[in-house]
Amino acid sequence: MAGRSPTGRVAVKQFGGCKLLAEQFAACNLLAEQFAACNLLAEQFAACNLLAEQFAACNLLAEQFAACNLLAEQFAACNLLAEQFAACNLLAEQFAACNLLAKQVAACNLLAKQVAALVKEIMYQKGRSIAETRILKCRGSLFGLVDCGGN
Repeated sequence: MAGRSPTGRVAVKQFGGCKLLAEQFAACNLLAEQFAACNLLAEQFAACNLLAEQFAACNLLAEQFAACNLLAEQFAACNLLAEQFAACNLLAEQFAACNLLAKQVAACNLLAKQVAALVKEIMYQKGRSIAETRILKCRGSLFGLVDCGGN
């Protein structure tokens, strides 16, 4: 820098300082852009986290829906079981009615036997009365009062 004036040296130094300042300013601008990019990235990360939460909520909803379907199937099975229970109760009532009918049939059979025995007894008594009447008639014929004639 021989031959330069001291003012020129100062000017060169000042220019070099300005150039450095300009480079630092450009670096600051770049840093600001990177900071903005980081902020954008942070927003995107937050959006991803929100999306992950929504996905988890959807999975939970799907599980709840599956649980509801299972519950609906269990409810249908309970309704079927209730119908089968009602059918069993009806069958039990019919069985009880059959048992009652069987008892009534047995009572009717016993009554029929009693009636048959009574009829037999009556017929026996009637036959005996007829036989006694014949005997008496025949006895009377011995005394000439009645003709037996085979009756």
